[in-house]
Order: sequence, then C-alpha cells, then structure tokens
Amino acid sequence: MAMSSSDPYQDFRSSMEEMVAAHGLREWHSLQELLQCYLRLNEKKNHKVIVMAFVDLLMHLMDQQLAAASVRYRDP
Repeated sequence: MAMSSSDPYQDFRSSMEEMVAAHGLREWHSLQELLQCYLRLNEKKNHKVIVMAFVDLLMHLMDQQLAAASVRYRDP
C-alpha cells in the first residue's frame, strides 16, 4: 500500500524501532532480515532513506548496548 509522508525518514525510523522492540530483535541476522523486508516491501525510490534510517537505528542500538555495558562495568 502506497503512503505519502512529510518525513519518510522519521516514519521508517520509528517503524523499524517499533518492530525491533515488539519482536525483541537484537541479533545481526534478525536486523538484516528486517532491513531486507523494508527494502522488499517498498519502492526503490525509498531505498536510500530506508537504509539511512536503518543505519541510524543500528547506531542507536549500539549506543544503548554501550551504555548498558558501561553501567554494568561501574557497578561492583
């Protein structure tokens, strides 16, 4: 289903984040499958913004993991 958006980047980013949270996706293979799904279901003209949103999501997930590891490291 085609949808129009004033901010497709944010829409894809939010949607991906919701999918990660809802399905507990953390493994690289699962995240790659998520990206492939978005690319397969959307028009080629949207692929660049989808990949940008995906990379941003990966950076966010890495930041969360580093922050959690830092807290665990500091706590005795």
